[in-house]
Amino acid sequence: MDRRVVILLALVLVLGGGFLLYKLFSHEDRLLLTGFVEGEERILRSKVTGRVEAAPFEEGQRVEKGDLIAKIDDREVNARLAQVHLDANTVKERLAQAQSDLARVESEVQGRIASAHAAVAQVASAAEWARHELDRMKKLRAEHVVSAQLLDSAQNNDRQALANLHAARAQLAIAEGNRRQVDASKQNVEALKQQLASQLEIVRQAEIARSDYTINAPFSGTIETQYIYEGELATPGTPVAGLLSPKDRYVRVYIPVPELSHVNVGTRVSIELDGMPGTNFPGRITYIANETQFTPKNIITQDDRVTQVYEAKATILDGIENFKPGAEGNVYVELGRRREATPFAEAKPERARP
Repeated sequence: MDRRVVILLALVLVLGGGFLLYKLFSHEDRLLLTGFVEGEERILRSKVTGRVEAAPFEEGQRVEKGDLIAKIDDREVNARLAQVHLDANTVKERLAQAQSDLARVESEVQGRIASAHAAVAQVASAAEWARHELDRMKKLRAEHVVSAQLLDSAQNNDRQALANLHAARAQLAIAEGNRRQVDASKQNVEALKQQLASQLEIVRQAEIARSDYTINAPFSGTIETQYIYEGELATPGTPVAGLLSPKDRYVRVYIPVPELSHVNVGTRVSIELDGMPGTNFPGRITYIANETQFTPKNIITQDDRVTQVYEAKATILDGIENFKPGAEGNVYVELGRRREATPFAEAKPERARP
């Protein structure tokens, strides 16, 4: 047989087989995608350097939120924490003493000021009486009722009263000047308050640093992978364990290039497990790859690996407890209209939107 005829027949068979396979998997009202259930593994990593003292878990083990995953030697950070606590307590004691001193100084100064005001009031009253008596004596002397000696005595009393008033006012000024001692004590108290706040922040940071030496489960789940063991050295960024959340499941599927126009991130889908035929669970497309790839071997037969597809994830929205990693399922995309199927071989690759 002519070689060109053989090549032509082979090409027809390939195109015909691709078209038939596509028709089998592509209904007129919905698109069928097949894949396997997977879960996002969250890698727990060390933030510090130290020997692992405990790693009380095994792969496949169920853990609850807050359970200990790993304990790293924290003796050095504990010593540091003890020292900063001691420093904070020292500042607290100094602040308490400064506040006590401030209260005492305020009381003393206020007492002195009050006494000085009382003295000024008393001396002012005496000075006023002395001035009134002097005026009266001047009038009487002008009328020759009193002697010159009595007038001189009144004048002396007036001068002495004024001198006493000036002295009392000077003492009041001194007493009020003591307010500066109160202001200085207040400034000392405020400075110690700020110092204590800074020291307590150091304590808080030290406690956070110590907490980094204990790695706990951030959510309930299953230990998927154990990366480190007791006695090994952990450094910042070292993987400790891979934790799989039961609430984070999806079906990894592959979208043929011709069908990309029907599927976007956010598209609602129905998911059917092979082990639960006829039961559909709601889902949503949450990821579509940016580039095409050959169809994986475990999705379509080896003969069809020339087909170009986009990797995608269909996240399960309800009934997630029924989805076990590794289970096979079907993802249905409602097309909303009747259409003519296009064989894989005639499709032109498109670039998916992220």
